[in-house]
Amino acid sequence: MEWQPEQQPIASLTQLLRDSLSGHDAKAQRNAEKMLQHVKGASPDFNNYLAWIATTSTNPTSLSAENYFAARSAAAIMLKNNVRTGWEKIAEPSKVYVKATIVLGLQDATLQIRNFAGNVITEVVRVGGILGWPQILPELVTMASSQSSPAIIDGAMGALFKICEDNKRALDKQYQSQRPLDFLLPELLRFTSNPTAKVRSRALASINVFLNEPIASTCRAQIDNILPRFVSLASDPDDEVRRYVCRAFALLADGLPN
Repeated sequence: MEWQPEQQPIASLTQLLRDSLSGHDAKAQRNAEKMLQHVKGASPDFNNYLAWIATTSTNPTSLSAENYFAARSAAAIMLKNNVRTGWEKIAEPSKVYVKATIVLGLQDATLQIRNFAGNVITEVVRVGGILGWPQILPELVTMASSQSSPAIIDGAMGALFKICEDNKRALDKQYQSQRPLDFLLPELLRFTSNPTAKVRSRALASINVFLNEPIASTCRAQIDNILPRFVSLASDPDDEVRRYVCRAFALLADGLPN
């Protein structure tokens, strides 16, 4: 049966998470941080609760909307830190729940939560490896390809860029005769034709990660597909897109002078 949170721990944790950001009350902040560390060590479901709080926009507590949002932000930050410092110690059912739940944060109406969710996803990929979460790249591409919500597309493209930025070598590494970038690069090139300028610029920024020296092997192999897209985008109406195109040509001139 899928894990479900209980109301009492949610109420207690959200208050502690909110208090952990109490810059105006140092004593309350210290007490909250101490209690959170205690709960972290005592509850095997702690990271599940963090993921649930971070991605649940409807306030189930008596906190004000502002304080609940602060608690959600603190939950996402703490979850990222827990992933970074102890992912291998987290029980497998909790890993499965965290991965399934944190992706929902990319759909949040607020940019800050979408960014925090993207940070957690990137950290999971970084410490757990690409093969530890093989579904994430296709899932993000599907989300970014949807027409349902600008927030979802923005969240997915932001997460894709972060994953590219933090996992350049791993994405271009060969696993059983295949590279993850063999799948991802054509999708990023496709996104450069998106009608939304921010999607085009995010796609270009992601591609540019792999054009930094040493240029990714996948990019070298697909240069004949990359160059025509860059040439066509050189006259894009959006300033940001054109800046990324100029950056791409500069990187290619350094990495592939011939």
